[in-house]
Amino acid sequence: MQLPFEFKLENMVACPSMEMSSDKVSELKKLRSRIDSLDTQIAQYLLERFQLGAQIGKIKKQANLPLRDPRREREILKNLNELAKNFPQDIQQATLVLYRQVIETMVMLQEKA
Repeated sequence: MQLPFEFKLENMVACPSMEMSSDKVSELKKLRSRIDSLDTQIAQYLLERFQLGAQIGKIKKQANLPLRDPRREREILKNLNELAKNFPQDIQQATLVLYRQVIETMVMLQEKA
């Protein structure tokens, strides 16, 4: 799968070290650990979602159905928007942007199925 952008770990720049109290360092480590845990869960859910999407793609091809279903895509985004309605506005928008990318990735995977 090709992403619409180039991502290379070697291009990542480390933050300059800053002087922090041991309390702040400890808090930072705990928060980062929680993020790592969430990333693991998100990756597992995405894997499952993408695998289900590939199965759907096979069924659509066998039934000669179009891979894109604009009604279903709108329904997904509407449901997500409802779930995110109490998020801060910028987080809500970021969530929708990310989810649109998930939908585009699903379509790409269905094309390959």
